[in-house]
Amino acid sequence: MKQCIITVLFVCSLLNGHTQEMVTPFPAPDFVLPSAKGDTLHLSDFKGKTVLLNFWASWCEPCREENKKLAKLYHQFKNESLVIISISEDTSGVKWKKAIVNDQMKWIQLLDYTDWNRSTARRWNASVLPASFLINRYGMVIVSDAAYLLTDDPEGFKTVLRHLASQ
Repeated sequence: MKQCIITVLFVCSLLNGHTQEMVTPFPAPDFVLPSAKGDTLHLSDFKGKTVLLNFWASWCEPCREENKKLAKLYHQFKNESLVIISISEDTSGVKWKKAIVNDQMKWIQLLDYTDWNRSTARRWNASVLPASFLINRYGMVIVSDAAYLLTDDPEGFKTVLRHLASQ
């Protein structure tokens, strides 16, 4: 199964010019962060689902472009048992919420406004934004830079999701 996913990712990365990196699976570090709706969410709340975890910030132009691409595809994938969770590294809640509205980000939005030494992004080694990770339903990180596959090859991403669902 892993070889099949690697092959799909490799072919898709050749087509779109970006490289998704299949990583040796490791447990996704849990976090507890406030959401745009005012509640608090844990990553572990989503165990049993495939999660695309995306780190971004309102001041990051490549992030904003990726968000707009994700927004166009979101409705296509929400029925594919995929949960998208975005974590903003903004220090201003006002700018964060304005970007969510402007980019039409309808999926789960979390804010990690702590200092870098305690940030979720640091624990995830997301030192360059945007950064994204694909987490399987068992809570294991299996791909980094996963958002590129979704935005640049949605059909290839659907294939990956279907393979993950059958595991």
